[in-house]
Amino acid sequence: MKRGVPELSVEALEAELVREGYFDNNFVGLREDAGDAFMFEVIELYISDSEEVMAAFEKVKANDEVDFDDVQYLAHRLKGSSLNVGMTEICHKCTEIRQLCLNKDAKGSKAAMESVLVHFRKAKARLLDWIHLHNMAQAKKLKS
Repeated sequence: MKRGVPELSVEALEAELVREGYFDNNFVGLREDAGDAFMFEVIELYISDSEEVMAAFEKVKANDEVDFDDVQYLAHRLKGSSLNVGMTEICHKCTEIRQLCLNKDAKGSKAAMESVLVHFRKAKARLLDWIHLHNMAQAKKLKS
C-alpha cells in the first residue's frame, strides 16, 4: 500500500475495486465461495497469463504490420481470463480490439492494445495491493 495513505480494510478495498471497474461483483462472490487461498492462486495465474499477452501486444505494437488473427486470439484469451477474475474493464477493451481487428484497423488496434497495457499495469498493482492487504489482515488475526 502507498505510504502516507491510511490502510483500507479488505472489504473497503474490494468495494473500491468494484467501484473503479477493476473487479465486478462476481469476483467478490467467487472469493466468498472459494476462499482467499483459491483466489490468490487464481490471481497469480491471471497475472502470469496476462503478462504473456501483454508481452505479445508489445511486440505487435512494435511491428509495422499487424497479424489481425493473432491479435484477435490474444484479445480473446485475455478476455476469457479477465472474465474469470471479474476484470470487466479489460474485457470491454478486448471486445474493442476484436472489432478493430475485424475492421482491419491497425492504428486503432495498436491504440486499443496500448490502452489495455496501461489498464493492466494499474489493475495488476491493485490486485497486488489486494493480496498484500489480505495477507496483513491474516497476520493480524494470527497475532490476536
